[in-house]
Amino acid sequence: MKVRKESVMRNIPLIYADTFLRGFIIYAPILIIYMAQVLDSYALGMSLFAITQISSAAFEVPSGIISDKIGRKWTQVAGATGAFLCTFCYAVGIGFPVFVLGAVLGGVSQALFTGNDAAILYDTLKQGGKHQDFQKYRGRAGSLDHFALAISAAVCSGIALLAGLRATVIATTIPMFLSVIVCLFMQEPKVNSKSDTNIFAHLFFAIKQVFKNKKLRLLTFGNAIIW
Repeated sequence: MKVRKESVMRNIPLIYADTFLRGFIIYAPILIIYMAQVLDSYALGMSLFAITQISSAAFEVPSGIISDKIGRKWTQVAGATGAFLCTFCYAVGIGFPVFVLGAVLGGVSQALFTGNDAAILYDTLKQGGKHQDFQKYRGRAGSLDHFALAISAAVCSGIALLAGLRATVIATTIPMFLSVIVCLFMQEPKVNSKSDTNIFAHLFFAIKQVFKNKKLRLLTFGNAIIW
């Protein structure tokens, strides 16, 4: 049992590495400029951001079901693969349809990661007997995400000046591909924190609670304004 606990705890540095790599989005500061340059339209470029958010929202509930069915590890792999393919489509950049495909893949990838990255961390810690420290580990992972984004912004400036905008998008495929590799090395936790409640019944219950609870309504409204 002790060996199994030590084995699954190897997920922690892998989760940290994956979080850093997914945050290392080199093209982030210039993506809309790059899209407008290729498509010759800022309106078309901005529509791709909308498509990403819509596809992410549409896939939000099914992604939870997928995570419970195929496991935390393979959901992470699927999300990382979606992020890589999204970036690859942007790098190819041969027309609006390819960009749309990339935007949809990006949205699906976001949905797969939402909740699952926390679930694999929690289940790993629970199997290792350290689930009471979840917030500490979660905080460390979150700081790595912001740290990676800050570094990638500086890298973006250098690459864009030396090789142009498309080069920053091509360079972003590297950390996205490495993220897939890292996820493949993760171990599926034996502990699974999935709920036995029907997912749609749970969603309906959550919506009712939002309407009943003033604080939840304010929190939801505040998050909506932020987005």
